[in-house]
Amino acid sequence: MARRLPSVDIVCLCHEDSNSLLPSRNATELPTKKEVPVSPGLSRIPNSLWDPFSRYPLGYLYFCEHCHSHRCPRCVEEEIVCRFCPQCLFEVTPTSARAEGNRCTRNCFRCPQCLTGTRVVPSSNGDKSVIKCPFCDWTSDGFAAKKSTGMVNAVKQSKGRNQTKIDERFKEMRNFYFQRSLEEGMTLAAMKGFDKGPNEDDDTASLQRVTLDHKNTTFAEILEKRIRDKSRKDPGSEIYHDIEEVDESNDQSRAFLEASSTADIYNTQPIDVTPIQRDLIDLKQEYPLPQPLRGKRTKRCKGCHHLLVKPEAKPTSTKFKIKLMALNYFPDMRVSFPSAISKAPVLVYDEPQTVYLTVSNPMHVPMKVVLSTIPSQPHSVTVLAPSFTLGAGAELWDEASLVAGVPSQFIFRETKVTQRIMMEGIRTNNPEEGIIQRGPNWCTIAVEVIPSTKQGVLEVPLFVSFSFTVSSDDNESEDPKNSESSESDEEVISIGFWAVLSVASIKDAGA
Repeated sequence: MARRLPSVDIVCLCHEDSNSLLPSRNATELPTKKEVPVSPGLSRIPNSLWDPFSRYPLGYLYFCEHCHSHRCPRCVEEEIVCRFCPQCLFEVTPTSARAEGNRCTRNCFRCPQCLTGTRVVPSSNGDKSVIKCPFCDWTSDGFAAKKSTGMVNAVKQSKGRNQTKIDERFKEMRNFYFQRSLEEGMTLAAMKGFDKGPNEDDDTASLQRVTLDHKNTTFAEILEKRIRDKSRKDPGSEIYHDIEEVDESNDQSRAFLEASSTADIYNTQPIDVTPIQRDLIDLKQEYPLPQPLRGKRTKRCKGCHHLLVKPEAKPTSTKFKIKLMALNYFPDMRVSFPSAISKAPVLVYDEPQTVYLTVSNPMHVPMKVVLSTIPSQPHSVTVLAPSFTLGAGAELWDEASLVAGVPSQFIFRETKVTQRIMMEGIRTNNPEEGIIQRGPNWCTIAVEVIPSTKQGVLEVPLFVSFSFTVSSDDNESEDPKNSESSESDEEVISIGFWAVLSVASIKDAGA
């Protein structure tokens, strides 16, 4: 699958050497509201920046309010809340789910050809019920049930009869080959006893011992022993050199050999083979597949074991009691290009290019954002506005507020609302140095890049730190005597994370 450019990924450092195992902390060991963790500096550049398996889009990450850090799907703990069938929405207990192999025990099946949910319909005669796929018209012609609610038992009985025939046939074949291997062993032992040398012992006793103990020995053990004995050279055997070799050049010897071979050909008797009559086993019989169960899961932070996601336990509900996603806390970043360039261009080696980085604030409080580049940047990157302030996000979800929160370069259709927003002057162009455009809760800054390689994708690692001010729970009091103390109870929370901007492809100027 082709990679979409440009894109912005957030880096999770959960499998770094220092952070591979998150410490387990109790509630008493968690930082208080006055002890906000400090964002890490740029003294150490993590190796996960260049690991594609450590990068995630912002919508895939969670946020822990107690650790003040984001969590990826690999650094959360999951716990199943309920199990249910997605077709009939029937909730199943854990004991029943384990007993049935996490499959629905009701008349919920999937088509064996297209894996679509099936239906139980009356047969052509109307006296029985069959299973039919509404997508590919597959029907269960091999079996049917008198009642529509008894399809599960009908499928189990039909599969059981077919499986019994297969097991019986397998036992017959296993016994046949086992007996034939014993007969071959007895024949080889008899030939060995007939051709034994003067220093070779009789193997009759060992042959009898193998014949008597074959019932207590598995077929694999006998084969392994036979192969091992066959590969091992018998130390008691000798080669007799006093046997006169047959000289084929002699006419008498040649005539004797021709007569013996001719006698072997004409003395061969045909063997009558009587065919064995058995019931046919339909190995291509397709049975409907039971519907796998689905489950709702809660997700906890591995560091502090606090809930990050908690859905409602009802199968019919799609709501969440707790859902802490990183996109509701972290500033959203999008890479774009000047209006003259509609699509992601192909950057030329060692030529400067200006790209736009739009940062928006999803929170309802203002925040300050600081962008930092790493010292050992693989390409020449200059952020013209490394520090800026974003306004609070809109609390009213009307059409005008939504349009006002969208940058101009991402509005592709002009409507009456967009015209009114543009005429009201809410958006300001070039308000500060390095800032291209500013909105109520977003701003677009310019970033100059110069590719230093002749091929590949231009990737810009950034350390993003943002801070915002929140008030403590004591500020909810409306007592005027506490007005002075409420102002002092405000605290500044600072959070930092690593991000990688994948801008565009690079090509050589001479190519």
